[in-house]
Amino acid sequence: MDVDSVLDGLTEEKTESFVNMLSEIGHESPIEHVSFTFAIESVSRSLLAQITRHRIASFSVQSQRYVREKGFEYVVPPEIDKNSGCRAKFIQAMEDDQRTYEELTAALMEGYLKELLEQGIPEKAARSRAEKHAIEDARYVLPNACATRIMMTANARSLKNFFRLRCCSRAQWEIRELAEQMYRLVYAVAPTLFGHCGPACVDGVCTEGKMSCGKAAEVRAHYMELRGEGKVTLAKTERIFMLPFREITLEDKAAVEKCGSHYNYHLCERCFVDLFMWRSHYNTQICFLDGFFLIKMSPLDGGRDCYLAPVGKGDLARRSMHLSRMPPNAVFRS
Repeated sequence: MDVDSVLDGLTEEKTESFVNMLSEIGHESPIEHVSFTFAIESVSRSLLAQITRHRIASFSVQSQRYVREKGFEYVVPPEIDKNSGCRAKFIQAMEDDQRTYEELTAALMEGYLKELLEQGIPEKAARSRAEKHAIEDARYVLPNACATRIMMTANARSLKNFFRLRCCSRAQWEIRELAEQMYRLVYAVAPTLFGHCGPACVDGVCTEGKMSCGKAAEVRAHYMELRGEGKVTLAKTERIFMLPFREITLEDKAAVEKCGSHYNYHLCERCFVDLFMWRSHYNTQICFLDGFFLIKMSPLDGGRDCYLAPVGKGDLARRSMHLSRMPPNAVFRS
């Protein structure tokens, strides 16, 4: 097949189906060919230090070495802004920093200019060079709150990772707000590509461990509304929860046997020994959900995923909502 023929017969429906399939199986390298560029302004140098840690992206930043900060803008943290006493002290600190910056620049420039003129350099050129030297050193007094401008380019795969980390409620407030604004922009132009995106808990389980905010349902509801799905109740967010399947291990023996203890007959598909022994052949994965034990098998011959009937005791009807996120071509066995 030549390159030109790849687009033959390609429809929006086929493209959406293909992208969804890639998302389901976690194969994200193809979307690295899609990139987005953002013009970001009025953010702090503190945010700059965080966002440039995402190195699979390209950044251009307003220079403090060559751009003089005359009456520099600054970012006021919300908690400081809503406290009148703290706000007054913060603004005073910014004004003091600005004044010190200007005083340092003027004093350093005077010394540099004198040296350059003594070297026989024309006054106009000498003043330009002296100012650049002066602000290069004076910038060290500028605070983290000093606002800057950034051009950022990143591919779709890197952005999905960025959103997973920085849209989380535990991320620092400024970069979290920026990440959410960026997500709104890319989702508006590529909803299929970024349909299952955001903090880890939106389409899976929280990865923060003991540091979790404990508000996964609220976060899911927020992102459903953000995607234009209307006012969302917490109950509705159950539908977008991705079942946390993982490999079966020896440590699961007791939990598996407990879920199967409610039955008075034996099936090998509920037997821990059988499941563990054949785990490699069937690529067996499991998950536990409110007293139920769920089993997923992916045959190595390329056959379709197979989901066994849930094992356990409880309100299975309520839990069946989670099955809405399983692949449409999945095979269910009872």
